[in-house]
Amino acid sequence: MKLRYSICCAVLLAAASLPFRAGACGCTALAAECDGASRIRSFYTEYIEACLCKGADSSSRRQAVIERYVAAPLVERMRGSELDYDPFLQAQDCDRSMLENLTVELCADRDTYRVGLWDGYNGRYRYIMLAVDADGSISDISGKCE
Repeated sequence: MKLRYSICCAVLLAAASLPFRAGACGCTALAAECDGASRIRSFYTEYIEACLCKGADSSSRRQAVIERYVAAPLVERMRGSELDYDPFLQAQDCDRSMLENLTVELCADRDTYRVGLWDGYNGRYRYIMLAVDADGSISDISGKCE
């Protein structure tokens, strides 16, 4: 019995030392990659939920989410721009299907993520490229990419 316990412990220790894991984002990738995708997924979940909230509370909730996840230089740059659409959604409004069909993929350069947002009106995905800095904050939006 003691031998079986030792073997189980050795297998668990070996598995724990591997750089691969299945995280909350559902990926089986390097831990840092999964954490970045998970952080972006968390941003969009909170952001879309705030957008779906009605009334004056929606704007303040969105701003709180932006301040928590977006790097200060990007926040400042966005403050000065007058857009007729939401740059994080690449749309003027959103619905629950955006949240339900959200995709987040790590790009080859390892600090950029491709975010797929479902466009229910046109029946297809819109893609946005987000750059993430070393602390996991969104540092740039590369706009639409198809």
